[in-house]
Amino acid sequence: MENEESFATPNLNGNTIIVNGVISAGHGVASGKSKDSPFGAGTIALQAPFFESLGIPVSKFFSATINVDIAPMTFDMKGWDYEALQVNWTDVIPPEDFYFSHCTITHHSRVADALIYRPSPATKVDHFQKKSIIEILAPKLDELNYGDAVELNLNTDHCSVT
Repeated sequence: MENEESFATPNLNGNTIIVNGVISAGHGVASGKSKDSPFGAGTIALQAPFFESLGIPVSKFFSATINVDIAPMTFDMKGWDYEALQVNWTDVIPPEDFYFSHCTITHHSRVADALIYRPSPATKVDHFQKKSIIEILAPKLDELNYGDAVELNLNTDHCSVT
């Protein structure tokens, strides 16, 4: 892994579940790769200063999300380590709420500390994800490709997988 940097040990408290998933292509908006997005720098790069000002440690991660598809299972958040409410990060859409939970992602036996990145469906206006997608913020993971298998270690106090 390039730029592998860890922050405080994830707050998993022993209440964890290991979930297997596959890397899936997203909308390209978080990373700024989408040609149709009004957010050329990517939403994560634009949102990061707001999150950091609230004490959410996103600057240690690559400015994009990793989309992990856990189908046929589905995912929902019922708790979190951090919340950012009514973040007015752009004048293009109304303020949004975001929730974050510490986790780890394992790819080719390499484990990295990460955060689940969850825009609230109640305030999100576009680019919705399938219920089987978990969006992750992590360090840049070299050799990570669409279709690759990964393993997520999630806090069961925060995450519901059914």
